[in-house]
Amino acid sequence: MTDSAFEKTLLDGSQMVSVLLVFISVLFGVKYQSIAATLRQEIPDADRGGERRAFRRRQAQCIFADVLPVALPAALLGLILLPPTVRILTTNMLTHPSDDLVPTVFVLVEAFVVAGAIWSIAWIVMLLNRIFQSRG
Repeated sequence: MTDSAFEKTLLDGSQMVSVLLVFISVLFGVKYQSIAATLRQEIPDADRGGERRAFRRRQAQCIFADVLPVALPAALLGLILLPPTVRILTTNMLTHPSDDLVPTVFVLVEAFVVAGAIWSIAWIVMLLNRIFQSRG
């Protein structure tokens, strides 16, 4: 594929990516408050077994109902964007701002999506850590 054909593919792909990126960003904003509230909850004392079980259940429910719906689309979009991003970086298609910005913006969008996926995975790790702490 020539560079001009590849850039046309990037332009076509960027339209799809923009819709998915808006969807992921809105979903991230909607779920953030619930996730943050769940992470702020105090772990109940060890002598309150019923409350600890309910706490663990709420933490697990947050993983499945709030974090995974954000993490999965972000990770999938990151994987979809990875091959074109690698090609842009390996063929040195990054340009000066006065030139064509499509490849550069594509790499920046990939970085944004990967950062969101990593943040979502970090939430899962934090919630799992709190579940295991409440077992002890």
